[in-house]
Amino acid sequence: MAVDRGSREGCVYIKCSSAEEAGKVYRALHGWWFDGNLVTVKYLRPERYHYRFPDSAKAKISLQ
Repeated sequence: MAVDRGSREGCVYIKCSSAEEAGKVYRALHGWWFDGNLVTVKYLRPERYHYRFPDSAKAKISLQ
C-alpha cells in the first residue's frame, strides 16, 4: 500500500494478490465517504503499478 501525499485528490494505492481480491477491495471502498470526501476506486494494470512502485513487484507480505 502507498499513499501519494503529493496528489490533490489524496490517492492511496493498494496492490492486491489477485483480481478477486481487487474486486473485494473495490466493493468494500468504492462509493464510501472518508473525511468528507467520496472514495473512488480505480484499477491499474500490474505493469503500471510496478512501474510506479518498483519494489512492490518483489513484495511477499500481504495486508490482513
